[in-house]
Amino acid sequence: MIIAITKENEKVIRSVSNALDKDLQIINGINNLKKFVIQEMRSLNNYAHIIIDMEGIKDEESEIVDAIVGIKSMYNINIVILAIGYEYGNSLLGKLFCEGIYNFVTSSEAKEIEEEIKFCIEYGKQYKDSVRYRQVLNSSGNDKIIIKKEYKKLKQNVTIGIIGSEKHIGTTSLGLALTCFLNDLKMNACYIQSNNKEDIETLENLFDIQSQEGFISYRGTDMYKKDKTISAMEYGYDFYIYDYGNIEDVKDIDAFLIKDVKIVVSGTKSWEQDNLMNVFEKLGTLNDVFYVFNFTPEFQKKQITENMGELGMKTFFSNYMPDPFEFANNEEIYNLILKDYIAEKSIKTEIIPIEKKKNFFSKLLERKKES
Repeated sequence: MIIAITKENEKVIRSVSNALDKDLQIINGINNLKKFVIQEMRSLNNYAHIIIDMEGIKDEESEIVDAIVGIKSMYNINIVILAIGYEYGNSLLGKLFCEGIYNFVTSSEAKEIEEEIKFCIEYGKQYKDSVRYRQVLNSSGNDKIIIKKEYKKLKQNVTIGIIGSEKHIGTTSLGLALTCFLNDLKMNACYIQSNNKEDIETLENLFDIQSQEGFISYRGTDMYKKDKTISAMEYGYDFYIYDYGNIEDVKDIDAFLIKDVKIVVSGTKSWEQDNLMNVFEKLGTLNDVFYVFNFTPEFQKKQITENMGELGMKTFFSNYMPDPFEFANNEEIYNLILKDYIAEKSIKTEIIPIEKKKNFFSKLLERKKES
């Protein structure tokens, strides 16, 4: 269902909703968006999309940004900004872009406006589609520009199950990396060793780590042994990552199947692909299972994705991870796997001036001037 705040463009919005066969609620005559959001906007939980038409809105830019960011923070809803005739470099769109809003409709032609709205509703624009609206930051060539993304969780107490097509295929590495990734996003995640291996015990002894009420914590990552699962639940984490190891060693496969997110780790060598077939025989070709392949040559990726058929949309290739406590540029993969459970809340850009180092000759010149 779509809700639209508009003054002059009801006709084109209705045309889009009819073409997409979606229910529509129109709200007219809103001049002060921030006041409306704070005082009158009722729950948006029943709506999948909200279209906000900038025409007729009288708020200051900062108030508009506050109102839209407030909607984004409170609801899991697709926000479409109807900004007809706005051009690249527009200050308002630049600020909204920095808050992770990408669905901008700026065309001035009726047909193009309709097509843009349709695209935003059906697919949604991504960072790359709207990067042209990004504000240009004034910085010298020596400044370091850092883009910081803030995330919010969309659901509570999410369980993630990881299972391997064979022994030593990388379930532990992926489990720890996912835990570190989520903790890095300021989520609260833990790793649970739900197999018969002794990786945690080895880590505990190797680094002489002291246990803390049923778990050990290393480099900010909380890890629980198999018999300490209940202890983990008592701490109320946002995400629980269960490492089941080799599928052949799993006695209760249903424990894996009931997890919110299910991941199978496999390889691409001929014998590893044979073991993946055994996974299909045990699990079936479930559409809600993600497949992560390790150590895959670039030239094989397309063929493997095609061979996975309908499951190709849920097939990913992990970058090499020598350190299981580093996620090794796999952020994009993890974001896609967890897209129903985490979402960008805002994007902040910082400029850090870097003092230019003086070379040998410039130092000589300074000394010469001083003398």
